[in-house]
Amino acid sequence: MITQLISLREQLLAAHDEQKKLAASQMEKQRQQMELARQQQEQVTARLFHTPDKNIFFPSVSLTHFFLFTSVLLVQTFIPLPP
Repeated sequence: MITQLISLREQLLAAHDEQKKLAASQMEKQRQQMELARQQQEQVTARLFHTPDKNIFFPSVSLTHFFLFTSVLLVQTFIPLPP
């Protein structure tokens, strides 16, 4: 009986460790996806506010402001605000 309980405890601990590893892996994957999204957003912003033919850049619009603005647009697109 004690051997069975010890075995069950070891199985539970192993399962818990696996869950922790999976959660850490998922968090890292989410962090990487968010970093990629940030980089893509910066690229889009750079393309929108930089005209290669005239070499004009609009520094008054920061990447953070543009990211927040486009994020709000995306949220409103998928979750329309009530009239």
